[in-house]
Amino acid sequence: MQIFDFRKRKLEEQALADQLAEEALVRRLQQDARELERTKMEENKEFMGQWMAEGRKNWQKNIKRREASIARVKYFEDREVQAYKNKLDKELTEATRELMGGVNEFE
Repeated sequence: MQIFDFRKRKLEEQALADQLAEEALVRRLQQDARELERTKMEENKEFMGQWMAEGRKNWQKNIKRREASIARVKYFEDREVQAYKNKLDKELTEATRELMGGVNEFE
C-alpha cells in the first residue's frame, strides 16, 4: 500500500505543479495582453495628438485663406459701390446742370 500512496502523492504533487504553472501562464498571458492594450492606447493617444495638432494648423491656414478671400471680395465690392456712387453723382450733377440751364433759358 505504501507504493500506491507514494505514487498518489507524486501524481497529486505533479497535478498541483501543473496547475500552478498553468495559472502562472494564464496570469502572464493576461499581463501581456494588458501591456499590449496599454501600448496600443499610448500609440493611439500619440497619433490623436498629432492628428489634432495638424488639424488645428490646417484650420488656422483655412481661416487665414478665408479672411483673405473675404477681404478680396470686399475690396472689389467696395470698388464697385464707389464706381456706382461716382456714376450716380455724375448723373445727378449733370441733371442739376441741365435743370439750371433750362430754368435760366426759360426765364
